[in-house]
Amino acid sequence: MDEDGNILNINEHFDFDIRCKKSLHDVGPDVSENCGRGSHYKFTNCIQPCEDIMKEDGVLSYIKINNVCQIDECKEGYYLNDDICVPCSESLKQGHYCPKGTNNVEGKVCPGGYYRKQYTSTEKCLRSSCFIFKVEKASCDITNGNNCKIISCKEGYYLNQYTQRCETCVDKLRDGYYCPSGSTQMISNPNHIGELCPPGSYRNSNLNIDPSECISCPDIYPFSPSGSMNISSCSLIQTSSNV
Repeated sequence: MDEDGNILNINEHFDFDIRCKKSLHDVGPDVSENCGRGSHYKFTNCIQPCEDIMKEDGVLSYIKINNVCQIDECKEGYYLNDDICVPCSESLKQGHYCPKGTNNVEGKVCPGGYYRKQYTSTEKCLRSSCFIFKVEKASCDITNGNNCKIISCKEGYYLNQYTQRCETCVDKLRDGYYCPSGSTQMISNPNHIGELCPPGSYRNSNLNIDPSECISCPDIYPFSPSGSMNISSCSLIQTSSNV
């Protein structure tokens, strides 16, 4: 029964998103409103089980604030707009994509080393072609996967300044040198590859070790100068040359 004494037909008020009339003390006389999205009318109240919002396209998660359900994040390929998950357009600007949690129509910029062309899937960016297993860091065009410049190589490889590619340091290192990440080749001296072994270590071509490693001096003879080639350079006494 409403405030005017009329009997309400309860059964017709169980559909979603229909107009429902709240009790006098809730809203006021002669005031009616729509049940919110994801809620339904039950007796004199709009009931909103948040789980219903999860049935909508693109919804990843929801939150409840002041007893009102709201979308928290959208799935990849969607963006949040006025509490609705909207599909991102394939005409999205090149170099942009819509990962989960996107909250604007422009999407997000592809991270370093990734790219996206227009009219392709908006859900993810693709790995640039120059990022093979040897490359540690590169500057790449976010719209073209083949347009990138290698900045540094992973350990065990060096950046060839002529080919601009990462090449193995195996069989190319001089004694006393090794190849940590970021190793390069000197243009003035193409045979100069890698860096000097740090103090307290040594390396030579007869040692069967990874090119990215130098061998530490024994604990009883812990000191050696940088660029040492063998264990005979290790000593008990620390000098200015092996600091």
